[in-house]
Amino acid sequence: MQKKLKFVIACEVIDNVRLMQPHGMIPYTLYKHYGYDAEVLTYRNGEYPYIENELKGLKIRFLPHFFSKKFKLPFFWYLARNAGKIDVLMVYNVKKRPIYYGLVYKLFNPKGFLYSKADTALPAFTFYVEKAFLPYKFYMRALGKLFLKKCNAVSFESSQPYQNNKQVTADKKLLIPCGFDPDIVKNLSVRERNFSDKENIVLHVARMGSHQKNTEHLVRSVAKMQIPDDWRFVFIGSQTAEFRRFRETFVREHPDLEDRMEFHEHIQSKAELYDFYSRAKIFCLPSRTESFGNVLVEALYFGNAIAATETIPSVQDLADKGNNGIMFTLEPNDLAQQLERLMLDPERLASMSSSARDYAEKHLNWKNTLRPLHEKIQAHYKSHPKS
Repeated sequence: MQKKLKFVIACEVIDNVRLMQPHGMIPYTLYKHYGYDAEVLTYRNGEYPYIENELKGLKIRFLPHFFSKKFKLPFFWYLARNAGKIDVLMVYNVKKRPIYYGLVYKLFNPKGFLYSKADTALPAFTFYVEKAFLPYKFYMRALGKLFLKKCNAVSFESSQPYQNNKQVTADKKLLIPCGFDPDIVKNLSVRERNFSDKENIVLHVARMGSHQKNTEHLVRSVAKMQIPDDWRFVFIGSQTAEFRRFRETFVREHPDLEDRMEFHEHIQSKAELYDFYSRAKIFCLPSRTESFGNVLVEALYFGNAIAATETIPSVQDLADKGNNGIMFTLEPNDLAQQLERLMLDPERLASMSSSARDYAEKHLNWKNTLRPLHEKIQAHYKSHPKS
């Protein structure tokens, strides 16, 4: 019987929430559908209930940390001692720590398979922060180029950076959007509603108060709309103190809208969160920037028409030329105008809902999106047999 390939992701910041994002879903899917011995290598960042339930079978190893969780030595030590036992090392993004981890791995296992998931919307990697000293920039640029040379595969989440990046050679590039595992929904017994059974809800899931997520723009837009009588807005996610003050002020200034807006703190239960997706007809993401936007994938799977900022690169793919949703600018009135038109057009919404679900099943199922990576790994070990 052929021995399973050992797949490890090395990333110091993986917590329970990130396990349901690509950090955990990529190794879990390779374990579940392609037979890998998959493991997460990280520092302990709280409790990990998803490992025992939704992601059962995925292994996790906690390294001891000293002084700070930014301290890299435990990862260097572990990779140096165990590189030969790791067939595939995955690192997250093309930045300082992943570059170091990847180079240490390749130093001690030159024939191993190094995979970097590029979590970026930019057309090129900079490898350093702009305010860094000039000698450090030269140093990191040289290390970054060496890292990309040593990588066996680099994946991009959306078409724009995949097509525009010239630093990665074509034979190493993969287009792997963030995905979704429908089996998790089935195991959680979440009701998957048809469009006719959905409620007139515009859903927003984000860290409210974050400059990036720009939730305030959606809240202000609500006041600019002529909202149909039976529609309401549901906001889910943690809230900063500043956002709470903003929300309280908004409600005082617009008391007639208080019953149209429903706020929930971060929902830990995936079953409860997915039920909101299942009930909603529209999902709105007004972010100023996103590398991808995992919540959009969840929204599409549950048949939500998406409404998102056109500056998010993944939206160009996920909206599918308007079949699955709409894109808007950050101009003050554009979101309100487009969202209002969409809410008033049930036939268009029904068509988008059906198209969104079909698109998610075809293009965003983790099993399908990761097949090219699996095939590349298999081809590598066919031409570089393990001794």
